[in-house]
Amino acid sequence: MSTKRTWQTIAPRLAMAGAGLFLVILISACGYGGTSSDGGPATVSGAGAQVTMKDIAFHPADLTVNRGTTVTWTNDDGVDHTVTANDKTFDSSNVSPGQSFSFTFDQSGAFDYHCSIHPGMTGRVTVK
Repeated sequence: MSTKRTWQTIAPRLAMAGAGLFLVILISACGYGGTSSDGGPATVSGAGAQVTMKDIAFHPADLTVNRGTTVTWTNDDGVDHTVTANDKTFDSSNVSPGQSFSFTFDQSGAFDYHCSIHPGMTGRVTVK
């Protein structure tokens, strides 16, 4: 068996490596993962903020918004989730894949929440 590598065997691997590097750069540039450029929580100004439920996690898990901001959680996972405030301020009930839940934060404070189906799935919205 020859160990000689041909372009036909190397090219697909190079293409996959290039695509992977492109995705890493794209994700970093978009700030996906919920942290600011300094590694702190994601901060959103304006009328609305988005949180994605994916891979049994909230993205971003730590979000800072201004009072009056509506946060929308969208289930991009393959299973149901909930968005349940630890203090019961809000509760989405089951959110099926492809569905969303929104809540408007009218009071300042820190609001910890979790998925009642997956207790290890937690997040926090801090309202200024």
